[in-house]
Amino acid sequence: MSALLSCRNLEKSVGTRVLFKGLGLTINAGDRVGLIGPNGAGKSTLLQILSGTKPPDQGEVSLARDAHLAYLPQEERFPAGASVLEVVQAAARGGDAETQARIALGKAGFSDPDQAVDILSGGWRKRLGVAAILVQEPDLVLLDEPTNHLDLEGVEWLEQLLGRANFACCVVTHDRYFLEEVTTRTIEISPRYPEGALQVDGSYSVFLTRREALLDAQEQRERTLANKVRREVEWLRRGPRGRATKKKDRIEAAHALMGDLAEVQARNRAQGSAELGFSGSGRKTRALLRACDLSVGRGDQVLVRGLDLELQPGMRLGLVGPNGSGKSTLLAALCEELAPSAGSVKRAPLLQTVIFHQDRDRLDPDTTLERALCPEGDTVTYQGRPMHVKAWAERFGFSRDRLGMRIAGLSGGERARVLIAELVRQPADLLLLDEPTNDLDLPTRELLEEQLSEFEGALVIVTHDRWLLSEVCTDILALGGEGDWRLLADLDQWQRYRRERTQAAAPKAAKGKAAPAPAPRRSRKFNNKERREWEGMEAAIEAAESEADRLEALTLDPEVGVDHAKLQAACEALSVAQAEVERLYARWAELEEIQAEGA
Repeated sequence: MSALLSCRNLEKSVGTRVLFKGLGLTINAGDRVGLIGPNGAGKSTLLQILSGTKPPDQGEVSLARDAHLAYLPQEERFPAGASVLEVVQAAARGGDAETQARIALGKAGFSDPDQAVDILSGGWRKRLGVAAILVQEPDLVLLDEPTNHLDLEGVEWLEQLLGRANFACCVVTHDRYFLEEVTTRTIEISPRYPEGALQVDGSYSVFLTRREALLDAQEQRERTLANKVRREVEWLRRGPRGRATKKKDRIEAAHALMGDLAEVQARNRAQGSAELGFSGSGRKTRALLRACDLSVGRGDQVLVRGLDLELQPGMRLGLVGPNGSGKSTLLAALCEELAPSAGSVKRAPLLQTVIFHQDRDRLDPDTTLERALCPEGDTVTYQGRPMHVKAWAERFGFSRDRLGMRIAGLSGGERARVLIAELVRQPADLLLLDEPTNDLDLPTRELLEEQLSEFEGALVIVTHDRWLLSEVCTDILALGGEGDWRLLADLDQWQRYRRERTQAAAPKAAKGKAAPAPAPRRSRKFNNKERREWEGMEAAIEAAESEADRLEALTLDPEVGVDHAKLQAACEALSVAQAEVERLYARWAELEEIQAEGA
């Protein structure tokens, strides 16, 4: 594959803090790269450097000759008073700009090209930004948090768009489901890695396997180095007489070992994340909350009608549905912030309910971080124990020297961590969480999932994070927005429910017009080559899986783990082997379909 963009030895600092150093990467034609990392790692800064909108402190970026690059930042800026057609038409690169703009708007889902930009929601502004990129017919697209503000329908539209696009892309996102569906390579920027980044070919799940193996090996290397250093320190302490008979190079080697150990220890401890832990009350009541024939809405519009629901300890309910379907409204009714329009909500006596609002503006922008974390004095009470505010701040990823900062100076993710810090201090029977993952980085999301899964009370959560819904929730309540609802078992059932609703709505949208019949698929039988391939597929898959298992065991071998070059080679070979297993299974399914059609 031809390289569209490459960079090497990139370095960038903000003040005295180094974001990355010695960073290099290449994006080839056809690549779909997911760029991840903790908040503050420099992901957005790296995209700005790659796009040419910000210079690096050191290093160079090269774009292939005649290659066109397009960049979509986190926040789109459009001319006030302009129509969506005018915005996209202005981005076109020659030819019939108006026709190209109308086509791009159609792909982005716009039905009215004269619609004013000023009245667009955040999700539709994001779609407009994508349309302005499509009209440029780029070779490479850099996208910074493109799923922000999109509802699930919008996210799936973007997944499909990028999956079949004829341009390469590099995407910064915290949406793990999106990464799994779209990307063919994952790059994580983090000081945990020797080169400052880990790059893995394959899906996001392949990346997770590779990362776990690498970090396990790095921890094993720390233990091995610590044992060696301990022996050398004992030798050094024997005094001059004991050292006089030893070679000078052993003393130098001992100090080099200490330096290696310090470096590995720093990497293993580099990425601290919030130490969450929700405080359950330990209540054993079977029914914590019961909604009986509940209806809620806004004004004259009924969003949820006739809901019957019982929440018990250990139940983790995910609320899903399109924007405006009533998810936040239902949460408000469950916590008594909003009176229902019909029906009732019965709560267990003395029920302790804690709610997390998605509105970060509930924090006073003028208060300091210290006062937000600890409203009075310098001590907080957590799970019945006092803790100094400095130690409490560090549990949530805030260094002590930032306690005097105003809330207005914090990022969205940092404000979310402040709100979560307030939430976890309160004992709860019932957690009501409205978009808690907004702006959170992947390490904090993973930890949040772990703690929510272990929470002993009941949980109701509104989130667009499909990965979290799949990992945490025991039940799914799908809202349609027109009063209808359905209680489902898991994410797969919800996807089928959404497809059913879409199909049921199609005749209404068609206004009585019959849809054209799909062209019949021509069935065919195997050719000789395909038959031989099909007959040998099981053996090929078995051999590929055996090779992947062998390489995975090799990455966990302590002798390989202490040698970074060997570990890197083993992990790369494992990624290739796992990708081959996935390819063989996909090809087998394709051959089975051909065989069934020709039967």
